Amino acid sequence: MARAARAPNPAKGSEAAEGVRPMYPKDYIELCHIIGQDAIVLEALWTPLKQLRPDGTDEGPEWLGSMNSCQMSYMAKALSSDGLSSPNETVENPGSYEIIAIKDLFQLLGLPPPTMTKTCYTIDDAYFLLTWKDLLELQVGQTSVFDIVALLMNVIPTEVTSLLQSLVDNLDQPEMSAFALVYYARLADAQGNSELLQKSRETLYHLLELHRRFSQIILDWANAQTPPDTALAAWAQDAIAVAASWAHAAGVGNADYNVNGWSRELANQQGYENLLTRPDSTPRALKTDEEIWTGIQNALAGSGRQIVIDRYNTRFPTEADKPVRRNGDHYDVVGLDGNFFEAENVSHQGYGGLHLWREVPMCALEPTVLDCSWAALGCQRPDLDGSGIVDAADQALFDAAWSSFGEGASCSADNNWCDGADLDRSGTLDTADQAFMTAAQGCWY
Repeated sequence: MARAARAPNPAKGSEAAEGVRPMYPKDYIELCHIIGQDAIVLEALWTPLKQLRPDGTDEGPEWLGSMNSCQMSYMAKALSSDGLSSPNETVENPGSYEIIAIKDLFQLLGLPPPTMTKTCYTIDDAYFLLTWKDLLELQVGQTSVFDIVALLMNVIPTEVTSLLQSLVDNLDQPEMSAFALVYYARLADAQGNSELLQKSRETLYHLLELHRRFSQIILDWANAQTPPDTALAAWAQDAIAVAASWAHAAGVGNADYNVNGWSRELANQQGYENLLTRPDSTPRALKTDEEIWTGIQNALAGSGRQIVIDRYNTRFPTEADKPVRRNGDHYDVVGLDGNFFEAENVSHQGYGGLHLWREVPMCALEPTVLDCSWAALGCQRPDLDGSGIVDAADQALFDAAWSSFGEGASCSADNNWCDGADLDRSGTLDTADQAFMTAAQGCWY
């Protein structure tokens, strides 16, 4: 899939990135297929397609798009044309947090930052010469770091909660990279390389266990309050459910990884369905030129980046030069060629906060945790009256067929699969069909 580095190389986020080619669009698409995540999130795993400006600055924050963990670098190696054959191969980690911190320290001291990069020696490498297993087993004296954090939670809960939430959030990219490595290693395992799969799973487990334990500390504290801190508890339960999704899909989950009744996933699904029933939007009232100018100034002020403001003002120095203007019953906007053209006055509906099927890989990789066979069959079978929605009328038809044929009845095409009640076409009318009908209520197509 991946090709050797090309010249000139557009991945110039840092000197250490010399020779490391950027992700191409097809790489993102394939990686999305591998780990079941959307491209917007995954794009932050690699150096963006950009060049440094003459003054040495880039387009965004230093961490955006850099490979800041060894798991990202190993994933990059796995997806390259060379592939990854061992969990102990040596790879470079140009965007490492340690390197960024060291360079920031030099700049703070007024010294030129050194040219340096980090080398990763195992898939489990974390930061500052420690592995994720080391961090998981870290002790102060004879006391586990988790016990210490739990004690501190009772002393300075606000500060500890903020720290733990940040830690959990920052584990997401190494986790996604490690999950991709597990998926890749499954393919390698089929070719006889079992060590790579074992070590990839161990690394993912170490990451997820940190994620789960820190979240559990927050959950225990939140539930112990009088009254319980329900908002914080909900955050922690959701975080644990996310870890459980990755763990079970990768085959490293256990009873500690609670999916919380799939409440998070059901809420996401309801969110998708709500989007499908949104009414059409109506055009917004046209703004005056004065309102447009005020909006532009507010947007620039809220950007928080002087370089954005400077670039805008260089291109559009006065109010008369603004890129959007009112023209009767529509807007004119400036194009790439510098000329203005008419733009539709549409009212776009925005939405967000919905994760795109994080759990779907479990359907194929761990069906004992998430059985998707009913979902694959869809709504049509339980929609016994053909109305397009599974409702009480279909339940009534199902109950009638159940009463007529009886539990355990033999069903086949000859009796129309017990008048349609053998929903899974197993050949037997059983409780699985009852559960299918119950689960399908409200399903429409």
